[in-house]
Amino acid sequence: MKTKLLIGGFILLLIIGLTVVNKANASDGVRLSLGQTVSNSTIPYMEISFEREGWQYGYRLIGEGHTESGDQEITDAFSVVRMIRPPKWKIFGLCDAFLFAGVSYVSKTPLVGKQNYRIGGGCDFNQIVAVKYSHDSSANIHKDNRGLDGISLDFKLSF
Repeated sequence: MKTKLLIGGFILLLIIGLTVVNKANASDGVRLSLGQTVSNSTIPYMEISFEREGWQYGYRLIGEGHTESGDQEITDAFSVVRMIRPPKWKIFGLCDAFLFAGVSYVSKTPLVGKQNYRIGGGCDFNQIVAVKYSHDSSANIHKDNRGLDGISLDFKLSF
């Protein structure tokens, strides 16, 4: 229980602290992501998310397949993360770097528990297309904790 509180407190402080840095840099809108899990499995997934004022609310549908911890059925995941988009974080002048940290709920996978922390980052090209890496982990709070890692290509949808 003490570990849960310490990790949760750290994530909360990180999110609150980065709110100050990120206030005027939100990339509001809807994003569609197509990706694949890596490291402990190679399973395709899609995500739809909505970003508003630096917060991103997402839903992922993760396919079925084999993982290092056993077979996985089709599963879904929900997440709420704080997007960190400081100005002038350019990577070789090509794209705007971003980070995120928050929480996720993964309904059924042998790789992580249901309640998890979610962290990651990526590179946003002209606020339209982005490449993103994400990591969901229960930080050893749950017995199953190999981590759910993914790489995706994100597209911002315009209406």
